[in-house]
Amino acid sequence: MIRPAIIKLLRFIPWIAGIPVLFIAGLVLFAQWYRSTDHTDNLLSARAEWFEATEWELVDSAGYRAVAFSLSDNFGRVVEGYLSFPDSSPGPLPAVLILGGHGTGARAVELVKLNRPAVLCGMNYPDIPEHRINPLKIPSLLFSLDSLVTDAVANAFTVMDYLLHRPEVDPEKLTVLGASFGVPFAVIAGLDSRVDGMALIYGGGDMERIIEWNLRSRIRSAPPRKAA
Repeated sequence: MIRPAIIKLLRFIPWIAGIPVLFIAGLVLFAQWYRSTDHTDNLLSARAEWFEATEWELVDSAGYRAVAFSLSDNFGRVVEGYLSFPDSSPGPLPAVLILGGHGTGARAVELVKLNRPAVLCGMNYPDIPEHRINPLKIPSLLFSLDSLVTDAVANAFTVMDYLLHRPEVDPEKLTVLGASFGVPFAVIAGLDSRVDGMALIYGGGDMERIIEWNLRSRIRSAPPRKAA
């Protein structure tokens, strides 16, 4: 005979089992809401009002002058990056702000080669949270990623301000180049009226559509065959 206490416990099992389901459903609804919301105004409002710059010269290479910089804004954000420009060419020169992959960061200036003199500028991104995901920490992880995106966009605007105030740069000729991880940030940075041009290289902004497109282009249906 089953004891009354056990019977009561069995009645609570469906409720206990339903808690994780409700939790996951809530996360899915939140993610759908977040994806459908336009965050442009929030990202633009995070721009810094002022910043302080620290610079130091790096070793010259192949006729180029290299400068490392660190910018601290009024929100306490710090962004570091590199500048590279030809020693012999008189300024002001066109400038290219390069927003590359997360792992590449400011070193992207070493990967871009142009056939005309220009100032190249790369920046590092905020640190990405650890990849190990604890289900109980998913909400905090989502907010951390949101903060990362906001800071990355704000840092891009700060670097643009710094770049356009340098005497070597022609303020009328600023191009933003986004590649891979940096494409979404380049698109938003391109909203600045001072940006004269934009180039986007293999952005990973919507991986679902990229995967779907690749599958459709590579996997083709076999022609219909008459059954024997």
